Amino acid sequence: MTISVVVAVHNRSRIVGETLASLLAQSRPPDELIVVDDASTDGTPEAVERFGGDVTLVRLRENRGPGGARNAGLAKATCDYIQFFDSDDLASPDLLASKHAAALANSADICYGPWFPVWLEGGICRHDGFVRQSKPVDGNPLERFLEGWVLLVQNCLIRRRLLVDVGGYPETMRTGEDMLLLFRMLQRAPRLVHTSKSLLFLRQHPQTQISTAPEGAALRALDELRLTETVLNEISPETAREHSSALGHWRSRHMRAVQNANGLAASSQSAWGDQIRFKRRALIERVQLAISARVIGHRIQRVYQPQAISSANLDAIRQLGYQPLLNS
Repeated sequence: MTISVVVAVHNRSRIVGETLASLLAQSRPPDELIVVDDASTDGTPEAVERFGGDVTLVRLRENRGPGGARNAGLAKATCDYIQFFDSDDLASPDLLASKHAAALANSADICYGPWFPVWLEGGICRHDGFVRQSKPVDGNPLERFLEGWVLLVQNCLIRRRLLVDVGGYPETMRTGEDMLLLFRMLQRAPRLVHTSKSLLFLRQHPQTQISTAPEGAALRALDELRLTETVLNEISPETAREHSSALGHWRSRHMRAVQNANGLAASSQSAWGDQIRFKRRALIERVQLAISARVIGHRIQRVYQPQAISSANLDAIRQLGYQPLLNS
């Protein structure tokens, strides 16, 4: 069983090298490491080229977005399994080895594991004390997805044949494209397996992320509408009947997406209006998290399946050269 790791990157010259180093230092290295430069303008290709023959660099002349760049890497990949990886994240030393072993032992189509949001600076790894996706999803994965279960595609080892069969990433969306890909894969009833021995370090720097920037409110609303509509259009009648209750949750999500999109369309769409909506949404989320903290003991949504950080997790941080520090 061979593994291709595909890293899509755009303007990450300062940190992409650290990401690639963590992948090349795996106890079970990738059989091929493909980096797709999505028309960067900051010297990112040169930073990648310093790794020489250990990395295959694909350079796109025009920016195709995250889905298009990953599809370019998928088209170049030749191995049995694909591990997509974000250009700013880090991998625990045994991430590929543990997923390889679990997928092989269970003939799995998708192998996933825990992930951990981190703030990295000056040799310090700040964290909130909770690892996400610490255990396998209970019940039918597609049903749980329709009810709101969250699974990071960039933290999955996926059979290449499955990715090809569903057409890879959708390229019409800049946010939520991974959720649509996940739905399309889950509808084919793949064999999923979870391993607790891998750990993805999800680097946080929200000031540069489309998904959290206030000026991206209209983009997020449009992509959420596309996602919810596409799922409803593509879900098979058999699946709809089998998971009718869960589908009701998704239809409610679609109705909220329609209302949000209509509200944005009816507004002036000024920067000031976007800021107000963003701040209002952020306030609502803080209140929801505060309620969650009182009810279940921490400020993380249940869909992320959080678990308190372990000593093994802390050791993995130190192995990457960082000193763990709990955010106060």
